[in-house]
Amino acid sequence: MNEYVSLTDASAIIGKSKETLRRWDRNGKFPADREPISNYRVYRHEQLSLFVDQDYTRDAPEYANYVEPQNQYTVLELFAGAG
Repeated sequence: MNEYVSLTDASAIIGKSKETLRRWDRNGKFPADREPISNYRVYRHEQLSLFVDQDYTRDAPEYANYVEPQNQYTVLELFAGAG
């Protein structure tokens, strides 16, 4: 079993959530092997190397939605407008 990686470890290596890997297994996109006794999903190192070698683990560019305020506000006013 040393040639296999658990679902948790595989998700950390690939950079995807465990639920995504489970969904990919159900849909046949990235099938997992099953551990014979517990029937847990396990992945071979060769499978994971496909992701690492082809650099599918790149993070998407980060876009910030922060805008520098034009004025310095000291009071927060809340008005619902229901009348």
